[in-house]
Amino acid sequence: MLTTVYLGRAAGWLGLLLLLVLAAGLALVSAGMFDPPLNGTVWRERPLPLSTQTIPPESHTLVWLDEPLPDTDYSLRLTVVHQSGEPDAGYGLTVGSEGRSLAVLVSPLGYVTVRLGETAVVPWQPWPHVRTGMEPNEIWLNMGGVEGNGRAAVRINRELLWTGEVGVLAGQVGLVGESHGRRETAVVRWEKWEIGDSAD
Repeated sequence: MLTTVYLGRAAGWLGLLLLLVLAAGLALVSAGMFDPPLNGTVWRERPLPLSTQTIPPESHTLVWLDEPLPDTDYSLRLTVVHQSGEPDAGYGLTVGSEGRSLAVLVSPLGYVTVRLGETAVVPWQPWPHVRTGMEPNEIWLNMGGVEGNGRAAVRINRELLWTGEVGVLAGQVGLVGESHGRRETAVVRWEKWEIGDSAD
């Protein structure tokens, strides 16, 4: 009987301890303690040439930003929102040039793709961390640094989606959009893009 009482109390204390550990873990995650590291020491928000963009039905759009890619390892973050119109659309960022590029697109339907040139290293597929509808999505691209030379890591809303070898990508940053619908125009809002590198 006494042993049963002691076992019951021990189980109660163990349950309380597990709850405290879980609460502490959630607090650390919410505080960004486990967010991926940024490449470089300087973090700068850059101007966008347009705040909204229309993507006509069954089309592909690409707007190159007037900013060359850094010579050092770098990180990019783009925040974008599907504002209205055709939901069967994709939008995101690309780096490199028309000859050789890496592109990351999300869809308001909850899909994502990663393309290296013409090859879809992550074909269009649903992914639970893509926010749907008119919720903002953050696309985060790490080039080099902790990933290693010639390698990239893609995160969507801070969750790791893909890592892989991309080689050297010279050129610029671009905003890319495409629509697979036949009737409606999609409208996206480019909210913010930031770059982290080791420039002074």
